[in-house]
Amino acid sequence: MMAYATSVAKPSAGGLKLDLDRFRHEAEDLVRLMKKDADRFIAQAKEAIAASESEDDET
Repeated sequence: MMAYATSVAKPSAGGLKLDLDRFRHEAEDLVRLMKKDADRFIAQAKEAIAASESEDDET
């Protein structure tokens, strides 16, 4: 919120609300993309964990 207040010539509550709405939409888009990628991420994480565990067993 400070970023908004210091980045505009005349900060206002209405302008801040609009900026927060934009931020919320961007955050929702990010979460939506992360949900779509969840299966791939978990599969990759499981592979990395298994590889790490097998390396630990070898030492």
